[in-house]
Amino acid sequence: MYSDPLPYNSDESRARHASLEMELDAYVQATGAILHGKTFQETAKEIFEILKSLIGADSGYVALMSGDGTENEVLFLDSGNRPCTVDPSLPMPIRGLRAQAYASGKVVYDNNFEASTWKQYLPSGHMNMANVLFAPLVIDGVAVGVIGLANKNGAYTDDDARMAERFGKLAAVALKLQRNLDLLIAKGEDHSAFAHHAPHAIKNKLGTIAGYVSLIEEDPAMISAYAPKAHRAIHELHETTNIYLRLADAGRMLKDATAVDLSEIVQNAAQYAGVAVTAESLPVVYGERTLLEDVILNILRNAAEHGHATHVTVGVTTHGGMHRITFEDNGTGIDPDDVPHVFDMGFTKGGTGFGLTIAKRIIEAHGGTIIAASPQGRGACFTILLPVRRTV
Repeated sequence: MYSDPLPYNSDESRARHASLEMELDAYVQATGAILHGKTFQETAKEIFEILKSLIGADSGYVALMSGDGTENEVLFLDSGNRPCTVDPSLPMPIRGLRAQAYASGKVVYDNNFEASTWKQYLPSGHMNMANVLFAPLVIDGVAVGVIGLANKNGAYTDDDARMAERFGKLAAVALKLQRNLDLLIAKGEDHSAFAHHAPHAIKNKLGTIAGYVSLIEEDPAMISAYAPKAHRAIHELHETTNIYLRLADAGRMLKDATAVDLSEIVQNAAQYAGVAVTAESLPVVYGERTLLEDVILNILRNAAEHGHATHVTVGVTTHGGMHRITFEDNGTGIDPDDVPHVFDMGFTKGGTGFGLTIAKRIIEAHGGTIIAASPQGRGACFTILLPVRRTV
């Protein structure tokens, strides 16, 4: 998007610089709001206010879907000081244009709302709205809430939709973090390590983004050089937050457990990791396929990327009601001093430091155990023990 350099003295370049600077600054502010330890309602309001100012709307709200999926439960509403006499106790059914946002999981907008068919769904006394935009909050592929904006001075654009989608993702991250932390507390789990590592890592990513914004401010002519790096840093921030969401989610009770063919998972993961595999006939186990895929892919990717292995031998024995599945690679192995720590949160020799922590939580949620070893002169060996049959 920013690959073609333009002379800074051109109107297009100046406008693009100003727009990028505003967007990155707003994104840093909004992401920072997640780190302040506030309630989701407070965080969502901050994200909403930043997005509203960035896009130029003067009113809107943030709402979550009700438990039965039929209504918006409004967390707060900003009327922009426009007259509105609607009874706030009335339900807000999910219908009209916002229903499209929920159904599609995509941002939708209408720049001629007063003349549209959507207006018929407004209750009597609702404030006038020249234009509207809805950005869904999507968690695990399902829209669970929406940011609504109205009455922009001018028309909404596809750029506005792109920015709103990004801020909707941030709000969804904040919501899922809050829900998962609530679950950890409710289960009585020690979430102090999670709470320590997550803000630290996210702040590092924020610092990178802020650094690129500062460089652009100091030398606007370098926008073509720094803008792609800033966008990559934003993408990495999304990846980092996704890691923490997976970490918080990994130890939960299984909810989609089915019969899972480990042979199929191993072969697919080997192709993705780029490592050759020799495997015995592996068992069918009972668990969540996507979670077990995460574990096996992590083991094989670690072997290839960090152990420089080209081949992994997968074996299995069954005894005492447990399957014992071993993954032994031909790589450089693990330093003996590191073996006791490979499952510790944040421990890393080149990766994120959370992949094996997540793997351990997933296997334990399946009623099993995962063990690491690295015999002298050989590669790494990971052993997973899973129940022959487990009902959850």
